[in-house]
Amino acid sequence: MSTKLFKRIPFFTSFNTFFLFASVFVVYLFVFLEQSANYRLNDSLFAFLAGTLFILYLLFKGKLTLPLVTTITLALFLVWQLITLFFSRDIGVSLWATAPIIGVMMLFLMTYSILSQEKSRLHDLHIYIVSLGELLVVYDLVTFLLNNGIANHQVFAGSFLWHNQAAGLLLFLIPLTLALLIRRQTKQTLFLLSILFIINVFALILTSSRGGWISLILGLCVFFILTFRSMRKYGKLLAILTTIIFILSAISIRGTQLTQRLTSIGNELSSQTQDVSAKTRVAVWQDALTMISASPLVGMGTGTFGTMMETYETQPWLYSANAHDYFLEIAVDNGIPALIFFLIFLASIILPTQKTAIHFFNKAQDNSVFAGFLAAWIGALAHTLIDIDWSRISLLLLFWLCCAALLSLCKTSKFVVEEKGKIYLAYVAVLLFLFITTLGILSASNFNQAAQASNITEQQNYLAAAIQFDPYDEKYYFNQALLLINQGKWTDARAQLVLAKKINSSDSDIYYLLGYSYCQQRQESLCQTYIKKAISISPYKDPTYYILLAKSYLMTNNQMAVRKLLSHAITYSFPINENFRMYKYLYDYTGLTKNLKSLYLLLATLDVQGGNTTASRHLLAISKTL
Repeated sequence: MSTKLFKRIPFFTSFNTFFLFASVFVVYLFVFLEQSANYRLNDSLFAFLAGTLFILYLLFKGKLTLPLVTTITLALFLVWQLITLFFSRDIGVSLWATAPIIGVMMLFLMTYSILSQEKSRLHDLHIYIVSLGELLVVYDLVTFLLNNGIANHQVFAGSFLWHNQAAGLLLFLIPLTLALLIRRQTKQTLFLLSILFIINVFALILTSSRGGWISLILGLCVFFILTFRSMRKYGKLLAILTTIIFILSAISIRGTQLTQRLTSIGNELSSQTQDVSAKTRVAVWQDALTMISASPLVGMGTGTFGTMMETYETQPWLYSANAHDYFLEIAVDNGIPALIFFLIFLASIILPTQKTAIHFFNKAQDNSVFAGFLAAWIGALAHTLIDIDWSRISLLLLFWLCCAALLSLCKTSKFVVEEKGKIYLAYVAVLLFLFITTLGILSASNFNQAAQASNITEQQNYLAAAIQFDPYDEKYYFNQALLLINQGKWTDARAQLVLAKKINSSDSDIYYLLGYSYCQQRQESLCQTYIKKAISISPYKDPTYYILLAKSYLMTNNQMAVRKLLSHAITYSFPINENFRMYKYLYDYTGLTKNLKSLYLLLATLDVQGGNTTASRHLLAISKTL
């Protein structure tokens, strides 16, 4: 009955193809949705869609075919993540950061179940990933060229906020497109795929992602080793395609710029010649190791890396909300046991895949599909060692779909879940998950409505509704406090901030706002206590902390403390150096540069009052460059 229903829909030959297409469609849907900063809403919405697809699949199929070792490992990984929720530094963030991971696991298991039962459906998955992906890349590249991206010396980021994430998508599409190209095709199809291959590689070059280039080379090396027999027939074609790509790159990109990016790869290996981007990664990795040593068993909490990095940051301006290494981030978020479970999960894929690769290598048979997925898998895995691809739901899901594809081609132990009792238990678990994610969608939607409301009363009502659906998000209470402060209701505001602090005691902004409220009521002692606490948590976050504390000191005529504080701030916390200049465009956007200028001007004013005009002129000269 269900099969006949789906056969009536063009493009779908069975309900299995529908679910495969839906999974891939979700990938590219979230490429667009994640352009907004509505992380909580996106996480909840994705988890809801994934849970819906999974339960619909169970309803249609009535059973699941699962890889034994991989499923056990995932269960252990998930259980440990749920345990670490109770030890999270911010349970509200961790709760909703866990939801999309569960959603990804559901789609992985569903995809594997489909492919293991019908191996012919792997071709459908392959086509869906490439066809939808190519539509996105072509659209993005045309838009980039029409906006004079090359002429303006911009890097290609496409529909992503970060150019390295655009490279992350292309690491999947290039080998998968190449796998289609070397299969027997009509001349028209061969021509089309050749054009798409050129576009993909050209787009990757335009991203200027050195990590992307290296990761692609690693993946393609494996691809060519596995398919060298098939590739011999296309040697001339590949030579022509490579020549065309080289000519396009030489014409479109300034040679000095491309040469600089290529030659700088070697420079990044030395701390003396690293650019700011590499220095940031190294600093963040070092800080991540410190965080792991601080809580090696249960971590800081899923999704809390960015918040905790503010506390463990050791070098000014070298901050990142992600670890730029997915494995380090897992260990920071959920502890070393979670990292071990994830490594075992990867091993459960690598070991059977290795055997299958050797089998294909020794047999003279078409293995282009396997080679394409393996090359994409290796490239993506290599890239996530140095970048933040998997902070995007779309790229994380794409990787897990590749995991399912590879496992389906390997001989592994399987088990089938089809007993009614177990299936009903799965229904209950997924329905509970859907209920929780619905609450997340409602709370996040109300929060977004509060941001768009035209008056304070409406904003407070929306925030109150958001809190009803999700009482574990500290930013809801924090925003309520901001509204109350705007109305001069200091006591009520502090009550909301205390609630926020109970959820997340590591947010320096909470302490800053508490200090600000006491300053407004001329309670300087309490003001200074809370501002000092904010600075101790995040000494490199915002010059406003230091400005407010300095003004509080001035209210008590503590000139010596003011000078010492401000001098320390501009020397150690906010020095104007190469690192600041590199990221200045970001600080201009967030308003931090303006606050930094105020910091320098305040100290310059004190120097004038103290008769130190030389120091004052020096500070004023610096402030003018900001």
